[in-house]
Amino acid sequence: TLLDRRYADEMKEKKSFVWESQFQQNPVPPGGRYVKDTTLRYWSITSDKMRPPLDEFEYIFISADLSDGSLAEEASYNCFLVCGVIGRKLYVLDVEYEKLTFPDQLRAIEKLHQRYPQWDFNLIEEHSSGRNLCDYLLREKKDMYSDEDFVRIHVKDYGGDKLSRFMSTLPWFEKNYVYLPDKLAHSRSEIFVAQLLSFPNTMDKDFVDALTQALNYVDRHREDMRSRKLQGAAKSIDYGDKEFVRMLAEGDNSVLGVVSLFNTQDGYGIYDNNGW
Repeated sequence: TLLDRRYADEMKEKKSFVWESQFQQNPVPPGGRYVKDTTLRYWSITSDKMRPPLDEFEYIFISADLSDGSLAEEASYNCFLVCGVIGRKLYVLDVEYEKLTFPDQLRAIEKLHQRYPQWDFNLIEEHSSGRNLCDYLLREKKDMYSDEDFVRIHVKDYGGDKLSRFMSTLPWFEKNYVYLPDKLAHSRSEIFVAQLLSFPNTMDKDFVDALTQALNYVDRHREDMRSRKLQGAAKSIDYGDKEFVRMLAEGDNSVLGVVSLFNTQDGYGIYDNNGW
């Protein structure tokens, strides 16, 4: 009935563990199934638990798990995670989690790009929705995006099924390297935690899928991420700036990190002790 659906919606928003148990018939084991609640770490908007400033993160990227664009009751959600990497830790900085049509998927990722202009790249699974989103932005907004902005994920390259890929991320949680927004920082935090603690026996897996994608990529491609960051920095620098050249030559790490690439008319060059 309509009243039952309204009650279910209210429970889903306010009592995520009750939702998992009663409405999805998915009781969460005490302490969690594979990910344990004692291993989860949180950041908040309160002064004692605030995340680091955005400019302290080495990389900021978006990991997207996209639906087929259906709004039907049984349709999957779309999950866009804004992830920040600092040292060995990964912070989930923001989450967009909704059922969206394709035009709304485009608006959602562009909104996150505007909210986090520091973003470095996007992880998008190479299936129909993900492929369409990348191709559309590259075709219709080519003045804003390039191929380097999108990492197209082929899940077969990460081996095994969905559960196997998730299990490979467990060391991140066991070592307390993953930081999630608490319920003050994000109104749906408890829903995301319930998915993590009960996976794979949960109807909605979209948050876990997007997070698994992010963790597996960082595990395997940290050097690729560094190269991507350096090349992006190199392309954005005015190398006619003599002050920049002096600071870089003196090893001043405040100049966009340790940047060894620089842009010339003939392509990239490398700075060493003998000059450019």
